[in-house]
Amino acid sequence: MPMNSGGYTIAKVTYCLTTVADIAGTHPGPPKKLGAALDRRLLARPDANPSSLIRPRPGMAATACAGGPRHAIDLERMRQRGYERGSHRYRQLVDGSPTAQTRAWERQLATIDPMLYLEFWELRVQAGDALVTVDGTVLRPEDSSITARLSYARTAYAVLTSLPSDVYVVAVRV
Repeated sequence: MPMNSGGYTIAKVTYCLTTVADIAGTHPGPPKKLGAALDRRLLARPDANPSSLIRPRPGMAATACAGGPRHAIDLERMRQRGYERGSHRYRQLVDGSPTAQTRAWERQLATIDPMLYLEFWELRVQAGDALVTVDGTVLRPEDSSITARLSYARTAYAVLTSLPSDVYVVAVRV
């Protein structure tokens, strides 16, 4: 069930963990039973060892997974996919046929600055609605404003791209 924090709904969280054992609940952030909540929204690098991935879904052009060591997660390809999704959603907005999932803030951002709209979608896809760092710090938008959402997406992306290669990145739904 999504959480509401300061007017901002948190449904997808990305954890940065030092070991696979942290997934079992020894890390201060993740719930003790992540199994049912694992979210296969991350993309693995083509050369990633499948045994290092968490819940991989092979057989697709890109292997979707719920996590793995940072070196096995393809943030650039995910960024490209986010851009493609944002471009598709933007075209729907321009054509006057927004999807049922399009929020008011999303329409506002697309109207104000299409490039910022696409940047938001590029960056948001990796970290979800909140990011828990290795030390347990929770990063999320300060409020539901467009500025806060974009600032969070930029910060979270910077954190993810600067992680050591052996830190585990794990995606969950709450």
